[in-house]
Amino acid sequence: MGRFGVSVATLAGLGLVAGLVATAPASYSVDYPPDPSPTATVTPTASPSVTESSTATATASASPSVTPTPTETLIPPPPVGGATVTLGGAPIGVTITEDRTAGIVLISNGALEVTVDPRSPGGRPLPLDASGTPIVNVGGEVQSTGRGFVPGSPVNFYLIAGSRVIFLGTLEVFTDTTFAGSVPIPGDLAAGTYTLQVNGLTNAPQGSGVTSRARPGEVVTQVISISINVVVTEPSAETKAVRTLVYFDVLSAKLSNQAKKSLDRLIAKIPDKSRSNRIRVVGFVGPSPISSNDESLSRARARSVAAYMRSKGVKGSYRLVAGGVAKGGATARRADVTVQPINR
Repeated sequence: MGRFGVSVATLAGLGLVAGLVATAPASYSVDYPPDPSPTATVTPTASPSVTESSTATATASASPSVTPTPTETLIPPPPVGGATVTLGGAPIGVTITEDRTAGIVLISNGALEVTVDPRSPGGRPLPLDASGTPIVNVGGEVQSTGRGFVPGSPVNFYLIAGSRVIFLGTLEVFTDTTFAGSVPIPGDLAAGTYTLQVNGLTNAPQGSGVTSRARPGEVVTQVISISINVVVTEPSAETKAVRTLVYFDVLSAKLSNQAKKSLDRLIAKIPDKSRSNRIRVVGFVGPSPISSNDESLSRARARSVAAYMRSKGVKGSYRLVAGGVAKGGATARRADVTVQPINR
C-alpha cells in the first residue's frame, strides 16, 4: 500500500513511531499517569540503533523539553486498509506495508516504525482479510513492535467503537528507543469492527518541520498516535499447543513485568499445569559484532523463562535451547516459549 494521510514536512531524524490515535497539543506538559489497570505484554520491535554485545552501550534520545502523556482520543475512523496518524495533533503521511499471509501490518515514517501482529488465543498468526484489515480474536492478543520512541516512556493501546474506549494495556520503551510485546484482547469482547489505537511519545528535533515551538537545537517530546481498523472475531478451533514470545532489554536476561504478564497469560491457557507438559524455551540474542556472549546470554534468557514458569507451578519436561543470534532488532532479544500438553 502506498502513502496516504496528510503529509507534513519530512520528519528529519525521526523514525516512525506507533501509536494508534490522537493526542495532546505539542506544548501540553503533564506528568506520566500511574500504570493503568489492564496490563500488557511486551513484544518485538524494529532494528534498534545499538547492537547487543558485552561492550554495547544503549544510546537514549535527547532529553525532552516537555513530556505529554499519551491518552486515548476519539478521532474519525481510519480508511479501510489505511491508517490515521498524528504527531503533536497534526496529521502526517505514513507508509503502510502488509504481509497478508502472516497478518502483519507495518506503519512507518522514516526511522519511526510500528507493527501490528494479531494472534489467536493459541498464539497462531491471523491472516489479513481481503481488504487488508487485521483480524483480531476474542481472547487472543495483539503483538506489536516499534522504534523511535522516548526510552522508558509508555506506549498505550486501545480499542475504540463509537464512544466506547477499551484500554488494552501498556508496553514500555527499551533504552534503545524500541518496544516489543503484546497486549491481551478481552474474552468478553463483542465481535465487530473497531479502531485499534496506539499512543506513544517521540522526540522531534527543532527544524524537523513538525513543531514551531522548539528553539534552535531543542528537542520537543510529542505524542504520536496511530489508528487502524481491525475486525474482532471469535477464534476457530486449534491445536492444544500454546505459544508466546517474551522480550528482553539490551544485554539483560531479567524478565520485565511485561514479560511476566505475557507468561502469565500463556500459563492461564494451559489446560492442567500439574500434569506432564512438554515445555520448550529457546533463547535468542540480537546481532552484534562481538559474539563471545551469544550462547551464554541466549541460554540465560531461556533459563529465566523456565524458572518463572516453574515458580508458577507449571510441571513437565523442560527443554531449554540457546538459539544464539536471531534476525531483527528488539524482536531478536527474546525467548520463544511453546507448551504442548500431553494427553493421558
